[in-house]
This record gives sequence, C-alpha cells and structure tokens, in this order.
Amino acid sequence: MITWITTVGWSPFAVINPIWAYCKENEKTPDKIFLLHTENMKVLKNVETCKKYLNEILREYSHNNFKEENLINYQIKNETYEIYSIAMKKLIERELKDEKAKIIIDMTPGRKYMSAINMFYGLKSLNNSIQVLYLYLEEAKYQKVPYPLTPIIKNELIDIIESAEIFSKDITIDKVKDPNDEIIKNISDIDLLRKFLILRAIVKDFPTITKIKKYFLAKKQNIKSIELRQILKELQEDKYVSITKVPNKKQNFFLYKNLGKADKFIDDTMKKFKSREEGGDRI
Repeated sequence: MITWITTVGWSPFAVINPIWAYCKENEKTPDKIFLLHTENMKVLKNVETCKKYLNEILREYSHNNFKEENLINYQIKNETYEIYSIAMKKLIERELKDEKAKIIIDMTPGRKYMSAINMFYGLKSLNNSIQVLYLYLEEAKYQKVPYPLTPIIKNELIDIIESAEIFSKDITIDKVKDPNDEIIKNISDIDLLRKFLILRAIVKDFPTITKIKKYFLAKKQNIKSIELRQILKELQEDKYVSITKVPNKKQNFFLYKNLGKADKFIDDTMKKFKSREEGGDRI
C-alpha cells in the first residue's frame, strides 16, 4: 500500500506534476493520496482542479485500479507550522498502523517550513517506510506547465533523503579512479560513453541509480535519473545487467549487477580506445 501525502496551495501543478512523474517512472502507482489544504476559497478551488487531474492520471496509470474514494481531502484549520506539523504526525501515525504501508511525502508544493517538517518525518523513519520526494525544475517557467509538456531534461523527481545521504559522503580517489580515464575523455559518442560509464560504475560497486549518478559526477559527467533508468532498462533487456529488488519499502531501490556480456563490452571498448588513442583518432 503506497500512501502519497501532499499539500495544496497556490499552484495546482506543483501538486499534480510530481505524482504524474512518479506514475510515469514507476510500475506501482499510489493507492491512496491525501491532499492537505486549508479552507481558503482559492485553495479549495485548486483542490478540485488537482482532483480532476489526479483522478484521470491515476486511472490511466493504474489501469483503472485506482479508487476515486482514495483521493482524500484532508483539511486543516490554517497552515501555521504547529497545525501543519500536528496534522502530518497524526496522518503518518494512522497510515503506518498498516505494517506493509509505505508513505511518500511530496515536498514540492508548500512553504519552506513544511519542507523542513516533511524532511524531519522522513529522517525519523528508520525502517525506510517514509520516502520524501521533490520534483526539481531547472527553469521556473515550467512551474505552471503540465508534466508531459515539460522537456524531460528540465525536470527530475528526486528522492531527497537518499540523494543527500549518498552525495554527502566522500568517496576515495581509488574508488573511482580508472587507469584509462584519459582515454575515456576522448569518447565523443555520448550514448557509448554513458553506457560504458554505467557499466564501469557497477563494477566499481556503485550498483544503484543514485550511486551511479554519483559516479558520473566524480567523472565530471551528468545524467538525469529518468535518462539513466531508460539506459539501464535497455541494458537489462539486452542482457548486459541483471536487476534485484532490495527487500525494503523503498519503491525504487534496486541493485544492478553486470553480466558476462557487460564485462566483454568493457574489455572490448577499452581495447578499441587504446588502439585509437595510440593512433591519435578520437571516437
């Protein structure tokens, strides 16, 4: 059971788009959505806008398994930090009575103190039953644009706690250093480079999506999570990698492992790079 908790304020698409992105990127869609809101008339109007969009989105991605009654209004008296914090606490405690429950708190909409409170409850969950997500937009002009109309390279749905934990940890030079780094710099084919770096990351014990992204960063490269997922999906279909779901409540926590085909690809590619490097050519 996945319960999604979000806050409706002045921007309906700040509520709608993260759920839209999540449904597009994941096989399992939310089973229940709580829309926290005040009794402000404009906010109430935005709640209805959100519900219209979300009913259609959830029906589509759940193959008509989402129940309309599970899209729930959760009205609070006002949005002071005391009332918001108490409301979140009660809601989370109630939902976690189900031992199989997983809660996703969306910190995209709302005020800064609401985001801080959301992070607090996410960090407090030591058994990974609470995940805190944020839909990052590179440009503010897309804030009021439906998710499918936003360029894929301009947004990214981020697991805030997992990303902060992994990216805040230092990694030793030996962990990412490769004797062929200078040769790798000469790869001009971006698709080939990404495929190679992903497989090298897994070899270097960076076997999750977030860790692979950190490996890319260490190599002074960048890749969006949704692009990375697509490449990993292709690598899995082509029998380069295998995937194992970790037995916890994180929806997207998968471990990747290279297969023999990947090892051969790495070896063959490095031999090709070496010969091209010696010959002065750039691939």
